[in-house]
Amino acid sequence: WRPSTSLVGSMGAPAPPGDPFRGLSVQWLRDGFLKDLAVEDGERVYDIEPRIRERGAVARCPRDGRPGAAYVDVAEDPWAGRATIMLSYTWGYAVTDIVSALSHYCGSSRMAFDDVRVWICCLCVNQFRVKEAQVSGQGVSFEEFQRTFGERVVGIGHIVAMLSPWRDAIYLKRVWCLFEAWTATNTENCTLEFVLTDQEADDFRSSLCG
Repeated sequence: WRPSTSLVGSMGAPAPPGDPFRGLSVQWLRDGFLKDLAVEDGERVYDIEPRIRERGAVARCPRDGRPGAAYVDVAEDPWAGRATIMLSYTWGYAVTDIVSALSHYCGSSRMAFDDVRVWICCLCVNQFRVKEAQVSGQGVSFEEFQRTFGERVVGIGHIVAMLSPWRDAIYLKRVWCLFEAWTATNTENCTLEFVLTDQEADDFRSSLCG
């Protein structure tokens, strides 16, 4: 497998709606997204996926011109643009934990919430097209997933992997998560970092202090 040179070559360019590297700001994820989709504590990505699609149902996708758009292309995020990081995670995580982990990442890295833009598959991949493929019985092939995620890893060049819970991380038990991490570690000039939620980080520090 090799990434598309046309996509990788777009690094540093603007990312308007429809751009494959468009990401959402952590500021929006904290202050807008959770309210926009009425996310409740404990809800996982799996639980809110229908609401993600509902939010883009009336829009026309800027990528293929068909009805139904990815959330990243319709979200009213004034700081959205070219992704600075790609989040590697699982859909089994609680949505509020994901936002907490990204907030913790910004704080520990001393970066402003509105300066960090995240490519996250549940919001940046057009879930209408994924669902259509599933309904048709075709599904999404391994090669297509490999191309989509592999090109984002290479093109963004900075992967933030969420470990939760840190004592028995679900992340380390998912093949696609390991594929993303493997791609990052085998890609020149690509950074791989790990992040915890605030609560997990506190527990980790307490464990180290014994």
